[in-house]
Amino acid sequence: MGGQSKKREGEKRRAKKSRAEREEGEDEEVDVGRERGGRKEEEKKGSMKSRRRKRRAEEKQREEEKKREKKEERMRGAEGEEEEREEEEEEEEEEEEEEEEEEEEEEEEEKKKKKKKKKKKKKKKKKKKKKKKKKKKKKKKKKKKKKKKKKKKKKKKKKKKKKKKKKKKRGQKDEKRRAGEKEEKKKRKEEQERRRRRG
Repeated sequence: MGGQSKKREGEKRRAKKSRAEREEGEDEEVDVGRERGGRKEEEKKGSMKSRRRKRRAEEKQREEEKKREKKEERMRGAEGEEEEREEEEEEEEEEEEEEEEEEEEEEEEEKKKKKKKKKKKKKKKKKKKKKKKKKKKKKKKKKKKKKKKKKKKKKKKKKKKKKKKKKKKRGQKDEKRRAGEKEEKKKRKEEQERRRRRG
């Protein structure tokens, strides 16, 4: 009776093993199809996380293969069931550890992403501030230049006005002088005329 149950268990394990091998073959076919058809953008990038997962999956597969072989050997012995239970517990522990490790890695990657994002934001802010400052400086310079130009124009206008005034004044002076000379000449002529009449 016990022999028959062991035989059935052996058959079940073999069926499980052949199914696992078949699935593995199917996965490999899918991978080949992906390579031919071109991978997704994320696969193209070959992110560190996916590479680690792939490597871990391969290692796990190899480990499972070894364990399966050992298990089959042990099952032939008397303490096979006990060892199998221990093996399962170890496997569970390993899986938990792997999950924890994976979570930690994901958290680390998330932190890195956030840090990078923050740095980028800070850089952008700094650039914007610099641009604003430059614009302000340019505006100030333009305003100063405009003011200087205006002042120069005003000064030029004032100078021109002064020159015009001076010219006008000089012209009036010359006119006055000429009128005086004319008057003097007239007086001299009249005097000469009077003397001639007397003589």
